[in-house]
Amino acid sequence: LLEAKRKEELAYDFYSKLINYVKDLGTKAMIKELAEEERRHKDILDDILKKKDIYKIQLGDKCYIYDLGISIYLKPEVVTKDLTVDAVLRIAIKSEENSRKFYSVMAEKFKGTEAEDIFKQLAHEEMCHRNNFQLLYDDIVLNEN
Repeated sequence: LLEAKRKEELAYDFYSKLINYVKDLGTKAMIKELAEEERRHKDILDDILKKKDIYKIQLGDKCYIYDLGISIYLKPEVVTKDLTVDAVLRIAIKSEENSRKFYSVMAEKFKGTEAEDIFKQLAHEEMCHRNNFQLLYDDIVLNEN
């Protein structure tokens, strides 16, 4: 759980700093939302650690899982001052996919414990985020090309 909290803190720090690298207001708003989601995850994990009690958490709404597979083909993005919306979406897709994999591995590692459920829920939430960003990417970038 400490490692998961640290991962969420790093993601929050990354997105918080990324806001300063872009000029487009819509892109800034999208990045701010990403940062807030990561902060929310960190706060949930922090609360569990402080109370020393693993409880059922309710993360976001349920989503329909439809993986477009876009994350498979994305390469790491270089952060520059003039990041475009599609570059931010590529960063977000890759980040959410990496988080999903991390939480899936952690759920497997703690199979049969209370922690497994938390990690499964976090993996599901990251998968929902990845899918939402893939759909946006498909709509904004792929359909325009």
